[in-house]
Amino acid sequence: MSNCSKTCECGLIDWSGGPGKYKYISTGAIYDPFIGYEETVRVRPGVKLGCQEKVNANLMSLQEYNTICQYIPGVPGSKFPEEVYNQLLS
Repeated sequence: MSNCSKTCECGLIDWSGGPGKYKYISTGAIYDPFIGYEETVRVRPGVKLGCQEKVNANLMSLQEYNTICQYIPGVPGSKFPEEVYNQLLS
């Protein structure tokens, strides 16, 4: 497991576009880190992942997520945009 799986890389993603419209800050490309369908889903090679996607890909445990991630939606002090969190709730 790489060291990047144990760090929060969520700051590399622009979350402000809202659900389905997140982008990589460095390139402006849509944040779409997975390829495949259901049983064949895998991480796109060479992409940076948000912490939740690392959990989904078994690269980070939920306990590590809760300790490491700085962008947990709805958590007090989180860097995840509050207005986008509200969109997720609606």
